[in-house]
Amino acid sequence: MGRPRASEIIPLVRSEAMARVLAAIYLTPDGLHVRGLANRTQLPYSVVQREVDRLERARLISSVSFASTRTVRLNETHPYYREVYALLLKAYGPRQVLAELLEGEPGIRDAFIHGSWAARYLGEWGPPPADIDVVVIGDPAPLRVDELEAEAEDKLGLHVQLTALPEQEWEAPTHGFTRTVRQQPLVRIVPEDDVG
Repeated sequence: MGRPRASEIIPLVRSEAMARVLAAIYLTPDGLHVRGLANRTQLPYSVVQREVDRLERARLISSVSFASTRTVRLNETHPYYREVYALLLKAYGPRQVLAELLEGEPGIRDAFIHGSWAARYLGEWGPPPADIDVVVIGDPAPLRVDELEAEAEDKLGLHVQLTALPEQEWEAPTHGFTRTVRQQPLVRIVPEDDVG
């Protein structure tokens, strides 16, 4: 995996490093160790440690140390929690990660996040979901779908359920699953410039 591209929110935060650390913490509901944050953000441990210290001084996050391990969590009592979470979800959340994975994949014509993550992305408030539901439209190789699902889970630190549907099933649903998905909130992943 290459270095993640800079986000559009960089003018609002101190640096790309801070934005990536903050996003990893806010988008991982169970918290992370500082070493895990370094792995997730692809930043040096010392940089992550410095940004965690800054974010904790600002009370955006909190941490607990046990022996040589420091676990970091988001601070849901911060007055800006909801706004920060919503901003990070859109700038660094599953849609961005999945778009980088799925864009240009052979056999995938379209792809959507559905279910609770899509609802959060579109502004419905609730706790961070524990998994991400994705439907891809087209005829990708089944083995490649499994590989993409595993890659997405590694990058997001969450369970990802990737379901492939043929174009004709998506356009004229014959199964209850497809009809249910089409009635839920949807966030388009690819093509990346179109949401909804």
